[in-house]
Amino acid sequence: GLLGLALTGHTSPADLLAQQGFATRFYELFRQLDLGLLDEPAARDVLTVPLQRAGLAIPEGAVEHLLAQAGPHPFFLQLAGLYLFDSVAQSTYARAEVTRRFEAAAEPFWLEMWESLSPLAQAHYPLGGARPGDGIGGRQQRILVNKGLLLAGETDLRPFSEGFARWLRRMQAAMAAAAEATASQAAQAML
Repeated sequence: GLLGLALTGHTSPADLLAQQGFATRFYELFRQLDLGLLDEPAARDVLTVPLQRAGLAIPEGAVEHLLAQAGPHPFFLQLAGLYLFDSVAQSTYARAEVTRRFEAAAEPFWLEMWESLSPLAQAHYPLGGARPGDGIGGRQQRILVNKGLLLAGETDLRPFSEGFARWLRRMQAAMAAAAEATASQAAQAML
């Protein structure tokens, strides 16, 4: 009788235990495997294999659309796959509804990822295709690629998913509008 455990997290078991103040070496029982972003065939399989195993037909264009929304990130693919599978299994598939449910579930995690970045990394995050930078900006972009938040093409860098990029644009626009309203109110108060 061997017992196998699989744990997932943003932090290693050793770091988690240390952050909680536990003085144990229990983490030595685990072997850490860093997944990173999936290649295209593996990402596609996350969305298609469960449907195929259940004998369900995959709606045309659904996989490509959700691959773009979730990107090759394992967690977001699992999340998108959940809503795709549920809707197909219940015969209620509608692309817009699956996308809406996925985005609503993904947004808190996108926010956590974004807020965990340094202001410098945030400042150098390209929302569209951008050429890799030099100096400090280039270093920050390489860090973002290593964290799986940017995809490095042959000549450009782009967000790991269209869904994340669209969410970030909305968030930045809302923050700019709030800052503008605050500045306008402050100017009115000074008059």
